[in-house]
Amino acid sequence: DPQHRIYLQETWKAIEDAGYKASKLSGKHIGVFTGIQFNDYRQLLMRHSDGAHAFAGTGNSQALISNRVSHYFNFRGPSESIDTACSSSLVAIHRAVRSIQNGESELAVAGGVSLLLDPVTHMYTDKLGILSRDGRCKTFDKLADGYVRGEGAAVLLLKPLQAAMNDRDNIYGVLRGTGENHGGRSASLTAPNPEAQAELITSVYKHADIPVDTISYIEAHGTGTELGDPIEIEGLKKAFGSFEPHPGKNHDQYCGIGSVKTNIGHLEPASGMPGLIKVLLSMKYKTLPATLHVKELNPYIQLSGTPFHIVNKTMKWARLKDRKGNEIPRRAGVSSFGFGGANAHVIVEEFEYGQDKAVTAERDQIIVLSAKTKERLMVKAKELTAFLHEELSVQFSHQEVQERDVQEAVREAAAGILRLDTANIDAKTPLSEFGFDPLAYSRLISYINQMYGTEISLDIFQELMTLSELCRYISSVRNRSADKPYNGNFREKSGIGLEEIAYTLQTGREPFECRLAITCSNTGDLLEKLNGYIQGSRLQGVYEGNVTDFDSLYAPLFGGPEGHAYVQSLIQQNKPAKLAQLWTIGCEISWEDLYEEELKPVKRPLPLYPFSKNRHWIHLNKDEAQKIEAFSNTELHNSNKDTADGEIMSLLEKAQTGEMNTKETSELIEELLFHE
Repeated sequence: DPQHRIYLQETWKAIEDAGYKASKLSGKHIGVFTGIQFNDYRQLLMRHSDGAHAFAGTGNSQALISNRVSHYFNFRGPSESIDTACSSSLVAIHRAVRSIQNGESELAVAGGVSLLLDPVTHMYTDKLGILSRDGRCKTFDKLADGYVRGEGAAVLLLKPLQAAMNDRDNIYGVLRGTGENHGGRSASLTAPNPEAQAELITSVYKHADIPVDTISYIEAHGTGTELGDPIEIEGLKKAFGSFEPHPGKNHDQYCGIGSVKTNIGHLEPASGMPGLIKVLLSMKYKTLPATLHVKELNPYIQLSGTPFHIVNKTMKWARLKDRKGNEIPRRAGVSSFGFGGANAHVIVEEFEYGQDKAVTAERDQIIVLSAKTKERLMVKAKELTAFLHEELSVQFSHQEVQERDVQEAVREAAAGILRLDTANIDAKTPLSEFGFDPLAYSRLISYINQMYGTEISLDIFQELMTLSELCRYISSVRNRSADKPYNGNFREKSGIGLEEIAYTLQTGREPFECRLAITCSNTGDLLEKLNGYIQGSRLQGVYEGNVTDFDSLYAPLFGGPEGHAYVQSLIQQNKPAKLAQLWTIGCEISWEDLYEEELKPVKRPLPLYPFSKNRHWIHLNKDEAQKIEAFSNTELHNSNKDTADGEIMSLLEKAQTGEMNTKETSELIEELLFHE
């Protein structure tokens, strides 16, 4: 099941983003809690594969999605896959917190995953009458008529706050309270119970000792159904109304309400994660993004005289003040409700370290990157360059770029976006003929602007008809600004210091075989050397190596106690160039020893490992393959895409009216999708 592979990748990325080497967590009591519901891939296997496969059981078991993570990383804590329908991932967060609090886990990995792989599940959902007819989730709006199914995966690493602070971790926010309950007997099995929702929210805030009038935002479950939205609002009104306000508190709509489902759809069992992550990022950027498609409030929702207002436009997220006029940390509640009545709610509070203790070291820093292959190492270098450029919003190199180099890079990017072979993209053919749609244009423009420091708009892009014209324009614009290097303070500009970048990459990334190390005195120096590496030139202070020959060639010199003592002497003498060279050939460097204990930098979020996007899909049996090949030669597949889309809609309508059974419709649609 691709859900297993993607969730494993997201777990790896969460560990990296937190600033940890996976090997350092091996053998520890770390819990894994995963929200998951659907097994679309298993259904496809049953219909299309050549019978039972040795790994079909383990590869499609929902229980094993968590167990696989625990096995791979050698985690010894609880390992649970949780299905409470739409609340699954937020329930996973709650249980992860409880596991840490009761001592079962010292850290916990919690998240959710949901992929749309089989049209049959979509048909069942549509028959329930809960999907939007126009493909828009209009939460809180008068015209709300259901949600839109989305897909995705997300993982968070949870850790006790004091331990995270002691370790100078990158902290997105603090979970001040969590809880779950069930609605009991309501109007029907799938009818929400506002009394139970209010009871849950009330108990979470009371248990956490957080006054509700210090909450300035609620990320609602907000699925965009005509009756579900008003019921959720009623539950919030009951919960907030049960608390006595602080004296002098202004209760005039101080708390915003929104739903990320209007932006990305409903991720069903994984849906609690984007809501929680939205809140964490909103705290980071001090901004509440707009809830879309709210033109006229649902008449069943009455907000006058309540603390609530709908966040229907992007706005700054100001802190509330207490009765003494002191600012209160930004706090938010996140709700997630399963369609079977299982409810979850969490309280999130912003976190700031305050005055940074770390002092910028007056020495060259060592930036280290590694990957399993040279190709992935190059990607990592490009992604770090793009990250730094994006943080600075300046041109990132002193060197001119050549049109042929630009053309090669842009052709490769376009091929990846369009899923074409690079040989099929001719430099003199109009770009529009390769099948670019607005999303593909946007992705390529974003890549170019990040990679080359340009500010190409869609209008300019469309005027440049061919790849050749586009790359000529990029190189001319780029070279006109090449004599404008960035000489400012990177920390002042981005909030991240060079020593924090170095520390995070040294101590928070697993070292792989192919390695690159750069010694640099400032960010401009780093960017110049990164760009030189990307362009194929080798500047002073750039070292590349592979550890495969370490045991046979270098271990006698640098291994054992004597080698360790030599490396430690280089650390004490502050010899960054020699340390960088030794690391690239496989020497183990105790990076922590470069920093004083009380002045260690904070770990920062930096680009994560760029996994190779290898395709793994069902091997069709002979009959299925012949059937699809024959079907692909029909008039339908010789027609244009609009006709194919119309045929899919026609098949769906026949299934809904009973003219065709679900199995027949599913198989025909799969044939269409496989071909497309």
